[in-house]
Amino acid sequence: DLLDQLEPKAFILEFLLDIYERKSKFRSRVSALLTRLLSFDSWRSVAKSDPSLQAGVRDLVVDLDAPQTAAKQARDPANDLKRAAMNAASSGAVGVVYVRIIAGHNLINTDSTGCSDPYVRVAVEGRTKRTEVITDNLNPCWDAAPFLFEVSALDKAVRIDVMDRDFMKDDALGHLEFAVARIPTTVTRPMRHRLNGAAHGELEMEMAFAHAASAPSDGGTKNGSRPSIIPKGKPTAGGANDRWVTWLSVDPRSSRLDPYPLDYIRLLETAWHAGDNKVDLGAAFFGASVQMNPKMLQRTVKGSRDVLRSELTTPNGPVKAHVIKGKDWRLTGETSASGVEVRELELSPEQVLKIDPTAVGQGPSQSASFPMDQQEDVAANPEMTLPQKWVTWVSVEPRTSSLQFYPAEVARKLEAAWSAGEAAVDLGKTFHGAKVQLRPKIMQRTANGSRDVCRLQIDTQSGPAVVNVVKDKDWRVAPAAGANGVEQRHASVPPKVAILKTDSI
Repeated sequence: DLLDQLEPKAFILEFLLDIYERKSKFRSRVSALLTRLLSFDSWRSVAKSDPSLQAGVRDLVVDLDAPQTAAKQARDPANDLKRAAMNAASSGAVGVVYVRIIAGHNLINTDSTGCSDPYVRVAVEGRTKRTEVITDNLNPCWDAAPFLFEVSALDKAVRIDVMDRDFMKDDALGHLEFAVARIPTTVTRPMRHRLNGAAHGELEMEMAFAHAASAPSDGGTKNGSRPSIIPKGKPTAGGANDRWVTWLSVDPRSSRLDPYPLDYIRLLETAWHAGDNKVDLGAAFFGASVQMNPKMLQRTVKGSRDVLRSELTTPNGPVKAHVIKGKDWRLTGETSASGVEVRELELSPEQVLKIDPTAVGQGPSQSASFPMDQQEDVAANPEMTLPQKWVTWVSVEPRTSSLQFYPAEVARKLEAAWSAGEAAVDLGKTFHGAKVQLRPKIMQRTANGSRDVCRLQIDTQSGPAVVNVVKDKDWRVAPAAGANGVEQRHASVPPKVAILKTDSI
């Protein structure tokens, strides 16, 4: 009776299957425990309700009477994802990842007799789901039901491992890893991905991410909110002269178009209009930098990929790009050359900025600081005013003269003290033991020395920030713009760093 009442059953089954896969010495005990639990109808019902649990249990408990038609039923991936995104909003998640494993191709063989017995394991934030095992097959076809994972933040990753089931220890046949922030927001056609960590092999799959959204009522809105997924083939209406812009990169291995998140689109757009040669996206975006000239290119420690800026007449696109395969996939301007292929992607509101025609050449408009759905609310409500000023606090690195931005929470502390007329702020041990002197000159001091600090007012959340500097013993803020030896430093403000002037009031 106690076993029958034990909860949460799905979590316990996932845990036991994970232990079975990872700890070979416990397999006989786990198998015996699963057999005992699945003798109860309540446990069998839970196992049957989840395709991943069903696949794992079926490999271990052969008498499980589970229908195997769930993965074969006609499905509507966009609606599956939309419903899951609506549920995610109520649980506090930022969104939902959709993964559907279809097939493996030319997998490596790790068995000394016969062929590998492959299955796929998908893990997100400690939760694991898996397909069933297909025995003795290097080109398995799972055609599995979709796996849905709620995620707590965009900087999380999806890990996919292709494994060979063995008696003692399962062998790795290759793996893939995707950052949630880079996953497309529409379910596209299945794509093959070259497996890492293996001499050869590909995994065919579908993958998408949906931001958490409120369930729509009549007309697709509820209390002013809108669903985060635009249905395919149904562009959102806009004025005759309205235009939007998006930024994407091309995955060099798969040729997939990866849209940048909205905060980074703002950053890139501002730098592009300002004529900057390079933009650093920071540690939160894989330590990437985007080169603007002479060719747009994203670089990280792992390599480079081409970048595309595209203006649109409808907010959900589609965006089309011509790509060609050399050593890897790259953008090409030759639309009719041999080997050129077209890639197309529809977009969600979180991947586009509305262009203000009066701000062309001057960086993004102030309305671009709002997601698209809020821009529409502003247009519908003339009394709703946009913020006129943002504030960012920066220090000047004394050796290199680079501008270094204080995080928003530190900036708010500095702004509050500055507005209150305080002489100094102690930032504490969590910020290098720094103390910022606010008067008569703004300066940061630590045990290692000092550096000048600036409080800058900017018109848009992404800047740019402009500071005049001069070199003496080291780099300092220039006392006057026209002084001898003065140089100017420009930098786009990173996402979620600038604060509204009213934040400190």
